[in-house]
Amino acid sequence: MATCAYQLVSIGVEGEPNFDSSGEPIASGGIIELANARWGRKIIKMRQDIVLETELGRRWIFEQFDRQTYAFTFRCTPDDLELFRTLDEAVGGQRDPFLFYPFFDVDPSLAIFVRKTPEFDEGTEQPGVLDSAIERIIDYTLTVSEEPTGEEVT
Repeated sequence: MATCAYQLVSIGVEGEPNFDSSGEPIASGGIIELANARWGRKIIKMRQDIVLETELGRRWIFEQFDRQTYAFTFRCTPDDLELFRTLDEAVGGQRDPFLFYPFFDVDPSLAIFVRKTPEFDEGTEQPGVLDSAIERIIDYTLTVSEEPTGEEVT
């Protein structure tokens, strides 16, 4: 099982992230590991096209940009869920972007600049066996979307 992590980025006075001279976000604070019980992920390429449609149903599509969206599902305990609540509060839902490390234990240099979805879904709770005892197990899904960096930032 892989370990994921996150790191906050420096936010300027106007509420926007600060970038270095190469256009990369400036990290703020240490890297915080999340529960290492991740057991699934889903990657979606979202197209942000402008679509205009006439009254007769003719559509005109103007390509804009594509954005990767990642959904990571964690199987965790209620105590582990507190890590995700802390992340949600630290970034204000979708307000502040952050660095997300999807495979922290495999490649800690691979960070994706993302924003979280605005909502915080407590996940699906079910009974499970953990260390020979029946425990509350939660399937929590963290959904994040890529933000532009580097030369893309203008």
